[in-house]
Amino acid sequence: RCPAGIAVVTGRPRHDYDYFVKTHNLGHLFECAVCMEDGPHKPDPWPVARAAELLGVPPSECVMVGDTPDDIVAAVKAGAVGVGVLTPEEYARKTLSADGAIQAKGMEAPMLKAGAAVMMDPGFAHLLDMFAPVDAA
Repeated sequence: RCPAGIAVVTGRPRHDYDYFVKTHNLGHLFECAVCMEDGPHKPDPWPVARAAELLGVPPSECVMVGDTPDDIVAAVKAGAVGVGVLTPEEYARKTLSADGAIQAKGMEAPMLKAGAAVMMDPGFAHLLDMFAPVDAA
């Protein structure tokens, strides 16, 4: 579903990224990573644009999934689609509210205001529904 591959754009140092993907055996899932020491930080569009460049595609063909308004702003300014995802804590806060309304301290409303095309609950299963499988032929 992602013929160019998947990149990570993080505000964390590269050694944290390397440690995390090694510890959880996730490195094979990502083509590249843009980390905090590589250039300007989100909400600047540079890290998203750089990840697209490393993948060999224009940002307009990318989806940036993020859990903060800065993630969404960076995506939108780079020309990518910004998809907001609730952290487990945000999801629990929303779920436990009496009416399911967005909480004042929550990130959902700020991410939508920043330009998120859609909001997702934690996890990425819903994201697969947004993209048709790529033919292997």
